[in-house]
Amino acid sequence: MKGYTSKHIAHSILCVLICTTLVCGMTPHSAYAEESLEALENAAIEAGEHYAQAQQELDNLNQKIEDNQSKLKELEAQLPKVRQDTAEAIRLNYKLLQNQPNLIGLILSSRDFSDFLSTVSYINAINDSNYEKIQTLVQIESQLTQTRDALRSQQSTLASKTKEAATAQANAQAAIAVAKKRAMERAAEAKAKWEAEQAAAHATTTQSADANNSTPSNSSNTSSSSNTSNSGTTSNSGTSSNSNNSSSTSGGSWKSVGASVYGNDDGFMWGTTASGDTVTPTSMGVAMKRPMPLGTTIEISYNGRTVRAVVNDRGPFIAGREIDLQPAVANALGFDGVGIVSYRVV
Repeated sequence: MKGYTSKHIAHSILCVLICTTLVCGMTPHSAYAEESLEALENAAIEAGEHYAQAQQELDNLNQKIEDNQSKLKELEAQLPKVRQDTAEAIRLNYKLLQNQPNLIGLILSSRDFSDFLSTVSYINAINDSNYEKIQTLVQIESQLTQTRDALRSQQSTLASKTKEAATAQANAQAAIAVAKKRAMERAAEAKAKWEAEQAAAHATTTQSADANNSTPSNSSNTSSSSNTSNSGTTSNSGTSSNSNNSSSTSGGSWKSVGASVYGNDDGFMWGTTASGDTVTPTSMGVAMKRPMPLGTTIEISYNGRTVRAVVNDRGPFIAGREIDLQPAVANALGFDGVGIVSYRVV
């Protein structure tokens, strides 16, 4: 272990085991071939949480090993001095025993009872001091033995914990890869369909505007009717885009959770969600973990802004986060990257 800590060794083992598991010991596509997208995403979430737990146990074990290694060094540094003191105490104690007749004579020759007690107390103090030094050595050597045994046991456990963490991470990565592939299978078709719908909506709006401009009378009523028919268009998640920046006075209690964004430069844009929707630039959907039912409408608040969105996907895959925002939701909130948001069910 020269030049390396237990963390370095564990990290090296972890990397090797992950590569071995992914390359040699796992066929993720066949393992999850018959699973639904929601089941795949739930498997990825659970595997990620298992990995986070295994990694925490590994970190705790590494800390215990480091603590015991420090304790071992401290005890070993004390040992030479304690052994020297103990050897001196044993020699002195031996001399006292050898001179026992003289000591008895010294005690008996005391002039009075006070001298007698003083002499006896002095001899007992010497004996007690010698005994304490001997006991200190016994205790330190006992602690050394216990620490070495604990260290050996912890180092033995380290390999199995490292393997467990590696397997959990490999499972998480495999499940995420399969879920992403499944979600992206119709990406090109979904993108083309959305672009066609946007083009058609734009053409309809343009035609309506041209017709309104060419009609001299009742233009205001016609325009109002036309705008009404288009302004209520909903995203794939089923949530009206008019709900952005609106806050309801009813609903459940607010809860603050870790959040992130997906769908931007990660391959999930145009992918299918667990509920069958498509992630588009305008979809007001979010991913949440079980037991939050798919189709649940929630309000999300961040930095003074509030929007409504529909739970139509499962995620995030990273432990410690509870909600993954699709790009339109993140843009409406002014949320970028990773942070804390508040949400409630409405």
